[in-house]
This record gives sequence, structure tokens and C-alpha cells, in this order.
Amino acid sequence: MRRLAWLALAAARAAHAAPSEAALLTRAAALDRWFREGVPQTAWTVSKPADVPRPWREVGTKGVIKQVYRASVGSAPVVVKTVHGSEHRGTVRMEL
Repeated sequence: MRRLAWLALAAARAAHAAPSEAALLTRAAALDRWFREGVPQTAWTVSKPADVPRPWREVGTKGVIKQVYRASVGSAPVVVKTVHGSEHRGTVRMEL
């Protein structure tokens, strides 16, 4: 029985193998383009606040400059960070 469980675990790990070096370099180049040019990749489903449906649930306490929320896009959980203040008003950060 333990051998069967080990084989099932090994099969699951193989199915979720790490991406190849070429795939990682391609993703890194796309992120570099995004930082330089400011245009999100077309494959990204979230690139602006309107892409994250409300309601957003506030996480923890409200800070002076930043508020953090939990939300979801489809079945994927996301974290939305909004920044407030004279020089940062309206800036939004999102993390998957």
C-alpha cells in the first residue's frame, strides 16, 4: 500500500514538473518588457483594478498609506493593494 501511495505521489510531482529554462527565460523577458514599456501581456487576465470583480474583503487593519484586500478572479485568489496619499493617489498593486 505504501508503494502505491509513493507511486501516486511521484506521478503527481511529474505532472507538475518545473517549467523548462527556456520557458522561464521567456517569462522573464515578458516581465522585463512590461517594466520597460508598461504594457501588460495579452495573456494576463488582470492588468487593472476593473479586472478584479468586487466585493473586495479588507485584510487586517487599514494603514495610513496602503489598504490590502482579498478577492478572486475566477477560481484564483488574488490580493489587491491600494495606495493612498498625495503622490500615490489611485495607485493599485495586484498580486496573484
